[in-house]
Amino acid sequence: MSSRLRLCSLALAALTAACSSPPSGTTAAGTPSAAAHADGIAWHSGSVESAFAEAKTSGKPLFLYWGAVWCPPCQQVKTTIFNRPEFVERTRLMLPVYLDGDSPSAQMYGEEFGVVGYPTIVVFRADGAEVTRLPGGVDLDLYLSVLDSAIANLKPMRDLVAAATRDAATLQPADWHLLAYYSWDTDADRVADADRAPALVQGLARQCPRSVALDCTRLELSLGVLVAAQKDKPSVRIDKPALVATLYELLDRPEITKSNVDYLIYHSDGLVSVATAAGSAERAALVKHWQATLDGEAADESLPKVDRVGMAYARVLLAKVDAPKGPLPPDVLAIARERAAWGDRVTTDPYERQAVINRAAATLDEAGLETEANDMLTRELKVSKSPYYFMLDIADLAQRAGHYDVALGWLERAYDESQGPATRFQWGVNYLQGLVEMAPDDGARIERVGLAVLGELEKDKDGIYQRTRIRLARLDQSLREWNRGGKHSAVIAALRTRLHAICAPIAAGNSARQTCGQFLAKT
Repeated sequence: MSSRLRLCSLALAALTAACSSPPSGTTAAGTPSAAAHADGIAWHSGSVESAFAEAKTSGKPLFLYWGAVWCPPCQQVKTTIFNRPEFVERTRLMLPVYLDGDSPSAQMYGEEFGVVGYPTIVVFRADGAEVTRLPGGVDLDLYLSVLDSAIANLKPMRDLVAAATRDAATLQPADWHLLAYYSWDTDADRVADADRAPALVQGLARQCPRSVALDCTRLELSLGVLVAAQKDKPSVRIDKPALVATLYELLDRPEITKSNVDYLIYHSDGLVSVATAAGSAERAALVKHWQATLDGEAADESLPKVDRVGMAYARVLLAKVDAPKGPLPPDVLAIARERAAWGDRVTTDPYERQAVINRAAATLDEAGLETEANDMLTRELKVSKSPYYFMLDIADLAQRAGHYDVALGWLERAYDESQGPATRFQWGVNYLQGLVEMAPDDGARIERVGLAVLGELEKDKDGIYQRTRIRLARLDQSLREWNRGGKHSAVIAALRTRLHAICAPIAAGNSARQTCGQFLAKT
């Protein structure tokens, strides 16, 4: 297992659509009814197919929200975006569809629409063409402005990119707004694959007219984020002095800070690393200025609590830029403790707490305060609506501390208490991979748990797609490495036979059947 608190939290926090409360009723296709939500949005109560059919008939664009009841960033936007009257009013101009990842066939639709991480929000035209993927980590006004541009424009992002490539002068301000705030994090190769995206965004930033300066700044920041994600093998050369200047704008101009909080917090270390040289005076000055901005923003009561806690998280990230394994300064440790405790103390809404406690615990963990993170998460199990989510974090902390029996106990409990077919398989894979890593000699237990986890797929054969397919592939790799040299061939054969039996009723030409056929085929 990886350091889940740090890696998962960072990846998810950059997204902002809301997971809703557990559905109280679903249609045959698994789309929750409007009664399942307390946010006032009139979610479509029929199947996904009927939603697209209705959109075509009515001429309304379709607003697709892909989420899960347990995901912290989903809960963040439920309490900061989806429940706001201004946003609810916008949804009346569209056909809103909630696709819960555990609904029947949801993973199949996830693969069709190219959505993987929870949450993802996509706007489609009435004819089914994808318009855009909405960004995360921005304030309500900006979120609404991007949504308004999408509704008024309805030009597919691919068409906008193509038009910008042919003749950028033909683009209107609303076009640049959509290009700037497109959710590159959840693109899933719809517009550009990960290798091509930096060059694409770099070209857009160069052509962006100064008449839409704020959008140009967002593109320049996005370029820095994409290059940072490529680590030591960037696909483009970046103008570092220009990026440094842009970063100071991010820190000094409130209108830019407000519209790029996601980059200010969760990409702080990456942007600093890309823009400046390690150990340089320029980097030290930039980090000092960034930390001062973070401290000021943490006091802004207009920001969501999760972002105010996140300012301390960014403080920790920046303190570790040039010394990832060194001791943190006492003031940084104090801020991490204070912000985490503040978030715990002031957040009473159970759904908002899922996001805030996730961020607070991640802040403590990133700061090397693993015991305090563990204590916070353990306390949260008593009040969380989805405690099995935090059990994985507790297991990760125990594994990194070398307490393997404790870690496996939490993984087992998390699997036992998890809910929903896709979630149960995902949590089961976590448990099974934990056994392979921490108890590799216990072949009997690995076989028993493996058979049970694969058995989860029998409950929804239309679910062997997307997130489930990805995790099945990871499990395949883990088991093949465990069986290197053929030491566990009998267990491998039993697991492969089990999955083949589950998949036998699936039509031969179906991609899910192909996924099943590939499982453990190379051992």
